[in-house]
Amino acid sequence: MKRIGSPPRHLRARGLAVGLAGLTCLTACMPTTPVASPDAVGSAPAATAGTGSGVEVPAGFGSLRQDEVSLRVNRDAVAVQVTPLDEGILRLTAPDTYERLSRLGDRAGPGGRVFLVTVLTEAPGGAEFEPRNVRIESRGIVHRAEAIEPLTPGWGAGPLRQRSVERAVYRFPSGVDPSLDMVILFGNSRSRSWSDVLPRLDAERARVRARAGGGRSQISRPNFLIFR
Repeated sequence: MKRIGSPPRHLRARGLAVGLAGLTCLTACMPTTPVASPDAVGSAPAATAGTGSGVEVPAGFGSLRQDEVSLRVNRDAVAVQVTPLDEGILRLTAPDTYERLSRLGDRAGPGGRVFLVTVLTEAPGGAEFEPRNVRIESRGIVHRAEAIEPLTPGWGAGPLRQRSVERAVYRFPSGVDPSLDMVILFGNSRSRSWSDVLPRLDAERARVRARAGGGRSQISRPNFLIFR
C-alpha cells in the first residue's frame, strides 16, 4: 500500500498558480474599507495624481482585468499579487475594475507610489507571512514599503489561513516608477519582469484613445477568474 503524505512540490506549485488565478475574483468581492492594525507601518498612504506612464488617458474606456496589470510571485506556500494603483494604469482597466481600485488609492493619503498587495496560501495548515518581505526592485534599487495599510481583518494577525485572501495597500518611495521596468521581491523569490506587462499597457493606451475619440465607452467585461 502506498503511503499518502504531503503533495509533491510540483503539485503544490501548481496549486498556488491556480490560487493566484482566483485572486482577482476573491478580491473583487471583498470589502474595501481599511481595517486598523497594530502592524500598519506609518500613517495612511495614498496614490499620486501622476500616471506613472507619463501619459493621461480618460477613464471609462479601458478593458484590462486586474490580473493583466499585476505581477505575481510565489514563495513556499504563499502566493503574492501586486497591483499598481497608479492612475494612468488604472484608467486602462475595465470600468468596474477602475472604480473598485481607484477608491483604494483615493483613501491612501498623499505621496509615494501606491500598490495593492494581495496574498493567499493553499497550505492546509496555513502559512507564515511577513508583510515587510514584499519589496520592489526598480532601476536597480530595492525599495521597502514606507507605509502599509491593512484592508482585511486578518492582515498581520498571524499565519495566513488556507484560501483566506488578505489585502493591504503599500506605499513605496516615489523612486519606484511604474512606467519603467520593475520586479516584485518576496523573500528570495522574484516575479517576472514588469517589462513583460508594459507592451500590453501601451497597446491598451492606444485603444483607449481610439475609443475615446469615437465617444464609445468600453462595455465592462466580467472581471473575475475562478478556481479550476
